[in-house]
Amino acid sequence: MNIRLRALNAGFVGDCSPDGNSHLLCEDFNLAQGIIFDCPICLGEKNHSILVWFKDRGVPDAAEPKPDRWQATGTSLDDLTLTPSIDCSPSKVCTYHGFITNGNVT
Repeated sequence: MNIRLRALNAGFVGDCSPDGNSHLLCEDFNLAQGIIFDCPICLGEKNHSILVWFKDRGVPDAAEPKPDRWQATGTSLDDLTLTPSIDCSPSKVCTYHGFITNGNVT
């Protein structure tokens, strides 16, 4: 599997509320606190999204998913790289475990 983030309806998120229960979509990577995108393996089945919070971007400790925060590098959805890998399997939502590298989801 190798899918571009843009093909998964990806968008940056920011303005996370202090309690972590709400956030807004934003266009600017430099202002983003995270990213949300459609799960690449559950398309058409469970239709759920994956939310990943960026490290050192002011995300409140209460924001789910926690406690994980990812190192984000790049300038846009087209060259975004996150480390470490994203593992949904502990949440029991699905079995996706993969990477975002240079805007590609694997």
